[in-house]
Amino acid sequence: MLVPFVKLSIVTMLVGALISTLSKYSRAFSYALWAYYLTGPVFLLFSFFRPLQSVLPGLHFVYQTTAGLTFWAALLLAATVVLGRRLRPQVSVPALAVFGSVLLAYEGGTLLYNVLLQQDATPKTVEKRDESPVNHSQPLPNIYHLIFDAYQTDLLEHTLSPESEEAFGGFVYFPNNTAVWPYTPVSLATIFSGKRYFYDRPRDEYVRAAFDSRASFLYWLKSQGYETVAFVPNMWQGREAFFDRMVHHGTAARAELLALNTEALWNLWLYGNTPAPLRPTLMRTTWFAGLDDQDWDRLGRQRLLPQSAPVISYLGFQEMMTAEASQSSSGRYTVVHVLLPHDPPKLRADCTYGVGSTKTGVLDQSQCTLKLILDFIDLLKDLGRFDDSLILVHGDHGGFYRTRNGTLVTKARSRSLDTVLLSRPVGVSGRGRLEVMEARTSLLDIPSIVIGSVADADSDQPSPAPWSRRRAFVPLLEGERLESAQLILERQGFSLGTVNKVYSDRYPADTVISQDPPAYEGEDDTEEITVVVSLGRRDERRAPRADVDN
Repeated sequence: MLVPFVKLSIVTMLVGALISTLSKYSRAFSYALWAYYLTGPVFLLFSFFRPLQSVLPGLHFVYQTTAGLTFWAALLLAATVVLGRRLRPQVSVPALAVFGSVLLAYEGGTLLYNVLLQQDATPKTVEKRDESPVNHSQPLPNIYHLIFDAYQTDLLEHTLSPESEEAFGGFVYFPNNTAVWPYTPVSLATIFSGKRYFYDRPRDEYVRAAFDSRASFLYWLKSQGYETVAFVPNMWQGREAFFDRMVHHGTAARAELLALNTEALWNLWLYGNTPAPLRPTLMRTTWFAGLDDQDWDRLGRQRLLPQSAPVISYLGFQEMMTAEASQSSSGRYTVVHVLLPHDPPKLRADCTYGVGSTKTGVLDQSQCTLKLILDFIDLLKDLGRFDDSLILVHGDHGGFYRTRNGTLVTKARSRSLDTVLLSRPVGVSGRGRLEVMEARTSLLDIPSIVIGSVADADSDQPSPAPWSRRRAFVPLLEGERLESAQLILERQGFSLGTVNKVYSDRYPADTVISQDPPAYEGEDDTEEITVVVSLGRRDERRAPRADVDN
């Protein structure tokens, strides 16, 4: 992991030794040696004051502009001239040696501590909630929920072949499906809550509620008696509340991907410690980082993943498949989130990869993604778990791609929201070919598909596919603002009925306290949903009253 830093240190020491030797014969090189010695302390000053840019507005000019960079060069030049006139460079060697040793010990110790801390990290123990699951007359179907990051519809369609369409027999493909948010954390929250983000609360609170409250369909699955398992990236840390077991992909690939992670660390260190005016030139230089235009753009927007990310996800997916045979054959919900076919493209079409910095192409990595899906389908068939399971495959958002005249075009101006959605309902055989349904859908429909499939498990009668129902199940409104609740109901095919208003010390004014019928019930004959809304805290100076709006 330290190889790039060791290389840079060796080159730096060789340059210093050369200048030190020449300084014995030339006054000019004596000044150069002082400049060499003082570069380190000036760099430390540069790093020390950089975090204060948000506190001291003037520092932004010093750090982010060419004129500001001139200030640091002038500071180094002034110190070099002053010390060069008064002292020989050799007198500073002992002090600088001690300074450098202490600095190296501190920085190296901090890095090693963080690496060892990550390696020794143990899974977080989560206190399980005491729920009384519903009793079912029939075994609950397994649910396999596969989320592929940035799996844009165009990428699937450019990799589908007649053979793969036949392998998808029993699946329904929705080519007009869209995400409702362009970035992963909020998009995942919309999937697990079935609700849009209306900016009526802090974003972190909205995301948390989608995984750790009654707003999550995970809550409903637990109430039905499901075992919940997740194979996910490290970004899911802190979302363990409704999961019986959560496995992070990184545990499967730490040693094998050391070289790739080293490159990521080097790129981030350069980006964080290089003056802004020098970054574009320095980080495109092959010796330092060798980033291409796309990498540079993503790094500037803090969206660049290390080259190890897709490989780690691939190995994590393989780990999930290896564990499947030992898992229960019914009553289990398994979510798998992999950073594929998300950039950077590292995997070949057959899912092999190189250890160096060589990249493949987005279609190669998309072909690998398709291969993983089909391999998993074959595994379920071999285990006899295909026919009696619900299988959902979808992306979380699209990418910067467009199809023009039958050709995939990269570097589109904006990220697409078009994302893959494939579903295989419970009880449908794998015969035939991939069925295409032109209905307009979105990732907000995922909870309805899941809940609908489970709700039909107790019935011996054939039932329509979840997406063909007249409307979705009653959404959870508790905790929503009244305006947001109305929009949610309209999206799900319901309307807002009677609004009863009462004082509440717990709920802020204009917040839904309860609803009738309750959330997650399949009330096909219900047109209106009655809600109780908070008036806020009771004003002690006024007589208590209750309002009813119709």
